Amino acid sequence: MIRKIFLRLRSYYHWLTDRKGYFLARQFGVRIPLFPLIFLPDGFTVRQAGDSGITIVDNFCTREEADYLIELAKPKLRDSLITLNNTKIKDDYRTSKTAIVFEPNDQDPAILPLLYRAGMLVGQPPTHVETVFVTRYQAGEYYRPHEDYYEGFDGDRLYTVLIYLNDMGEEDGGGTVFEELNVGVTPKLGRAVIWANQGPDGSVHPESRHEALPVAPGAEKWAIQLWFRNYKMINLPKSAIATPQTKMGKALSGDEELPEGAWAPGDVAADSPYGKAFE
Repeated sequence: MIRKIFLRLRSYYHWLTDRKGYFLARQFGVRIPLFPLIFLPDGFTVRQAGDSGITIVDNFCTREEADYLIELAKPKLRDSLITLNNTKIKDDYRTSKTAIVFEPNDQDPAILPLLYRAGMLVGQPPTHVETVFVTRYQAGEYYRPHEDYYEGFDGDRLYTVLIYLNDMGEEDGGGTVFEELNVGVTPKLGRAVIWANQGPDGSVHPESRHEALPVAPGAEKWAIQLWFRNYKMINLPKSAIATPQTKMGKALSGDEELPEGAWAPGDVAADSPYGKAFE
């Protein structure tokens, strides 16, 4: 008898716990935030550079997105600074120019898709990103070997996502080199380079030391830096980017360019195997 009571109580317990979220949502409107699905550019590929810890992503952004960022940054460019003893200074260790394009009080919605894509790759919410900079290197400009982490609040960075905004050949210089890892990356429009600056416990990755090689005469290099932390840095509107659940789907008109393997049944010939299947 006691066993039957126990089994029945356990059954009720499981019934209630399985439906806890359902009841809370129905009675109090409690629901988890919807994570937006960002439609990735065509050809989006993720590759690892051996066991170096360096991830290379091609077609991370589109040409239109890159061109927009460059034009957005041009009128805002200022001398790039380095941090020395927790103080930002101008020094010939870094000779580029940078522009702030996204910060807590100035959030351009056109940049949000990049934050979501990068967050998806490093496993961090887009709210964990720092102030976002676009950097321009002209002929002869460089950034000598450095780490993206350093002592103090400003250098407490978990991941770096570096995205190139224009194409450069090997003869144009400007590559990113990780000497201790024996890895070099040539800038290419839409190519992103991702690495960890720290472990989750705060331990650092000194092997992530890297440099931006000098740009050759007649060439120019543009890039955007996304630095992620393991805690929140900014607030974003809850509806910053629409999720698939927020709008009804629309039937294909037949004029859309579809991915390989997809088709619009209404455009299939009636006497074809597919057409007969839909009779």
